Amino acid sequence: YIPRSKTTKYYPFCLVNNGLNESNNQFIFDLTNDPEELFNLTFNDLNDHLNSRNSPIKKMNIARTAASISCNTLLKDNIELENVELYQSRATALKQNLSLQEKILEILSDQTRSYPVGDYLEDQIYSGGFASSIDKDRMNQFHKAQDFEEKNKILNTFDDERYKDFATRICGQIFPEQISSEQLLYCRNIVNDRFNNQGPWPDAQAYIDEGNELLSKDLDKNEKMLVNLAINSIKSSQSF
Repeated sequence: YIPRSKTTKYYPFCLVNNGLNESNNQFIFDLTNDPEELFNLTFNDLNDHLNSRNSPIKKMNIARTAASISCNTLLKDNIELENVELYQSRATALKQNLSLQEKILEILSDQTRSYPVGDYLEDQIYSGGFASSIDKDRMNQFHKAQDFEEKNKILNTFDDERYKDFATRICGQIFPEQISSEQLLYCRNIVNDRFNNQGPWPDAQAYIDEGNELLSKDLDKNEKMLVNLAINSIKSSQSF
């Protein structure tokens, strides 16, 4: 029994994440609502819907809430349930829609934590918000595109500058001979910054020093070859 109001003693629900979350806090869906109404919502619309007063999603603290009981147990005990087939079909539909579950958990989990806004785009993946459905669709089109012209065309349609930037970097890595000189210079400056300057990324010089230290030890021929290969790869990237 989960009191929802002064006049409601209980209502049917299912776990949003199929019980995979080990936390005491579980998100549940009120099955008196139809989950299919959420299936085609954009990420932003879903976010607004879940934050509304009448949201069908609730957070339940298992350690504190009143006991709940499974539908199967009630049926085995010959308890009459209204609309049981409807509620079971809704629960099945929600559980099978993994994409919707992931979106819901992203939104609700994001409300419980804060992300610092970093100076680099990699730090802003979460603090800058999640991708809209339109940009997610463009991401899929971008990765499916085989040639530079098509990728570059899609690149310029992203609404979010973060994704446009990441797409430029991918094109710079795959098509260095075809991207514009401005794009190539931008990508090279990023590589140079990451390999030669201090920041929230692995320290290239530290890895080179570690490699040289390994070479001073008793390694066999193949091990030395691999270490030298790694060192030379890092050094060549530093001068990219």
